Amino acid sequence: MSDRFERIASRVASSILAVSVGDMFENDAIRVQRWMSSLRVWDLTNAGKRGKRVDVIAMYNLDFAPDATHLIKALGNDLEKARSFRQAKRMMEDALVEIESVGGDTHRQVNIAEDTERGVDVAPAGFKPVKINGKKVYIEADYKSFVVRDKEDQYNLPTCIPAVRGGKADIKVFYRWVMDNENQLRNMSYSEVTSGMRKAGIRYHSYCAMD
Repeated sequence: MSDRFERIASRVASSILAVSVGDMFENDAIRVQRWMSSLRVWDLTNAGKRGKRVDVIAMYNLDFAPDATHLIKALGNDLEKARSFRQAKRMMEDALVEIESVGGDTHRQVNIAEDTERGVDVAPAGFKPVKINGKKVYIEADYKSFVVRDKEDQYNLPTCIPAVRGGKADIKVFYRWVMDNENQLRNMSYSEVTSGMRKAGIRYHSYCAMD
């Protein structure tokens, strides 16, 4: 193991990476998600923009790296400080060079892959899912879907989701509508919520979850 790699590992040996397995963190420039043996980074410059592309880079098979636990912690802590996608990419490339410098066939399993995603499919920076556990309904909304569940009718369990046709376009409208009416929604019934959605022009599909 190189001296620099040992210093990195030592620096984070007693630290706790802010991102646990499966979780993510972000700043205005990038979003980072950690899995058990990989890290994935999105460039948020075009996130949420229709007709644009979002650059993505992933470093995977990190469990093949020497002292993998320390490496993931060190790289994750460095990525928290990155203020641009280019800087994050350079950090991952530098980490790969360190791994490759150790030598050995198994270390070659660690690699970097680049890709792009549609901007409209990537939540912009600062977007937070919302959950409302009201007296009569439960509402959940994120960047890609929403659901409204009736808490009163336990026999039929009426449930509302985006419409099969055209409903995807209304997901962001629903999110804004919920954020604007959060306090009122906490006391509304299922029928009052769906009526409000119709008035707001939000297309949805309602069904009985017990069917």
